[in-house]
Amino acid sequence: MTQPPKPQSDDKALAEATPAWAAAVDTYRSTIRWVVVAFAAIAALMAGTAPLTGLGDVNDDRVWMVAVGAGAGVLGALAAVLAAVRVLQPVAVYPAMVKAAKRNWFKRTWVGSSRIEDELARRPEQYLPVGIITMDDLADGIANLRASCAQLAEAVGAAPDQDRRAHAQQALDDARDVLAQYRVARRQILGLARFERARTMFNRMLVIMSAGALVAAIGIASTLYGINTTEDESVTARSATPRTVTVILTSEGASSLAASLGASCVKSPVAATLLGGDETAGPWDILVTDTDECSLTRLVLTPVLGTIS
Repeated sequence: MTQPPKPQSDDKALAEATPAWAAAVDTYRSTIRWVVVAFAAIAALMAGTAPLTGLGDVNDDRVWMVAVGAGAGVLGALAAVLAAVRVLQPVAVYPAMVKAAKRNWFKRTWVGSSRIEDELARRPEQYLPVGIITMDDLADGIANLRASCAQLAEAVGAAPDQDRRAHAQQALDDARDVLAQYRVARRQILGLARFERARTMFNRMLVIMSAGALVAAIGIASTLYGINTTEDESVTARSATPRTVTVILTSEGASSLAASLGASCVKSPVAATLLGGDETAGPWDILVTDTDECSLTRLVLTPVLGTIS
């Protein structure tokens, strides 16, 4: 009994049909990998430089800023990384998941494979074989053709003469060609649906990643501002032109500074050089002049301790 030849594989046709959407999906994933690497580098940089930031010098009124900023930076980076990982997950699409239906702009942009489903509903002739108008019809056609191929293969083997065998073989080849076309069409549509799901997932996660990046940037900026702005720096930031002034201490200032300036120094106005600060409201960065009564000392003078003239 003569065995019917094996059906020709449609691997070559499929290989030619899939590179466009497969390459596009890989492009999305490659982009996301770089996003993950970038956020990981930022996190590593923050962790590596944390011991060098001088947390012990943070003003008490800025501790909350450092804590909130650090928390926001970590949460923002974590949200961005988790969103990126969602895009890297494999996207599986099965025939039953794709339905030809008209979709609005929102769904075409943000929801699953809605764009290809909308295309199938509006222009089925561009994606489906002749005579097929829905994915259900395509699935039924593939099932019927497979059954026909099996019956024709048996007919080829059971043909009593060469003419009938040749006729049955021709019918079998034709059925296999149509089946291959149907399968290629289904693979193309499923490939496009897979791309659309990756695209809409990327769009949604891009919003989350952008928000996470913004929160992380604000958090990092707040943390650095809280760490690097000390009381002395805030005085210097409002720096006045250096000049000679006279410091008149209050009773509290005299008792507080007696140990550093000298007991006899605080009993009378103190000669000093104004280095910086708000001349009208203070505080002032001053350098006490070295005299017989006073020791050379640099200090921040607040209105509670005294005034300048």
